[in-house]
Amino acid sequence: MNALWLLMLLGVAAPPAATDIPVSCMYSDILGSWRFFISKAPLGRDSNCSAGPGSETNQEVIRLQKLNIAMDEHGKEGTFTLVYNQGFEVDLAGYKWFAFFPFSESNGTVISYCDKATPGWVHDVLDQQWGCFYGQRIDPPANKTPLVFTHHSSKRVPRQLFKNNPNIVNAINRIQTKWKARQYPEYHDKPLEMLEKRAGGSLSRLLTPPQSAPVTLDVKRLASSLPKTWDWRDVNGMNFVSPIRDQGCDGGFPYLIAGKYGQDFGMLEEAYCPYKGEDAPCQFQPHARYFTSDYQYVGGFYGACNEALMRLDLINNGPVVVGFQVYDDFMYYSSGVYHHTGLDDVFNPFEQTNHAVLIVGYGHDATSGLDFWTVKNSWGEEWGEDGYFRIRRGNDECAIESIAVTATPIPQLWWKGRGSGTW
Repeated sequence: MNALWLLMLLGVAAPPAATDIPVSCMYSDILGSWRFFISKAPLGRDSNCSAGPGSETNQEVIRLQKLNIAMDEHGKEGTFTLVYNQGFEVDLAGYKWFAFFPFSESNGTVISYCDKATPGWVHDVLDQQWGCFYGQRIDPPANKTPLVFTHHSSKRVPRQLFKNNPNIVNAINRIQTKWKARQYPEYHDKPLEMLEKRAGGSLSRLLTPPQSAPVTLDVKRLASSLPKTWDWRDVNGMNFVSPIRDQGCDGGFPYLIAGKYGQDFGMLEEAYCPYKGEDAPCQFQPHARYFTSDYQYVGGFYGACNEALMRLDLINNGPVVVGFQVYDDFMYYSSGVYHHTGLDDVFNPFEQTNHAVLIVGYGHDATSGLDFWTVKNSWGEEWGEDGYFRIRRGNDECAIESIAVTATPIPQLWWKGRGSGTW
């Protein structure tokens, strides 16, 4: 039941900590020894850690090493993972540590400081003891020059509006036959910034997406026994997937929302907080919340994902939340098995984004000869194939097979409505 959480990701207001920030750090940046400075006294789970842990602190030294091993000064081992390219989480000796990397920004130019951790949160695995901390890498940084990049949108005409471009539609349909493109009249004269936000927002851009991990012999053997096709919309005649909606978006990470926030604070079923297309505070319903017992990137950590592991997780645990790179041509997708054509829309200078969607199945398309994923989008039923799209499977198309997330919700036993949820 892992991807129950995409419904909540799109239907419930997310906390500020779950949104994108304009920072980009890599796996190699965080390997080495770190010193964490921790608040002296325990705090509540609703504590605001933005000001840091205070003047009096305890200290912990933790070493992060390949592939995902975290070790403290006493030799105790745990795990760690990057969270997208913007922060990291350590799980060690009964405690979880999470923080973002700091950055500076001026006139659209962003500098990332990957040898530091901004004030973040630490708590025990039972969510009973909470505190604030910040971190400083002890070892010299792997990349001594901070990463600098410029937002493409900073060069755009202010408040530029989208104009349907028949030239790119014709070009897409002319140079390939695997999928069809069409114009969407409803997009015409919509702000480009709004259309970017519904695809993840400009801050979601992944400058250096991880590559899909190699498939081990054991995983290959397990995956070989899976069905040739699968679709959670039709399992013995039953549809486990919630209806398509046209929903707003402006960033956010499935790992932090579906996983971490779901474990630390819980999520309401949609009946208690229906989607209205506007920001609103969450309704407090202490006896009607779902919590997650476990969450991770498919494969165990950021960078360990691959197509075979995703199929195994999809069959065994339910639809899988993924992020993928959205290019100009995808905005015009209509039907077929999508693959990036390399064509740019010169009339509408989109900034590349990373968009969270839900894989509900997979199969093989006899017409195109391509293996595909079946993916639920959040742009309404009029878009694509009744709100869904198919995308080429097995080659990490648009990085869709590199950062999938799985989370395990704990089913409620004692309140009305048990068993009525869908993904």
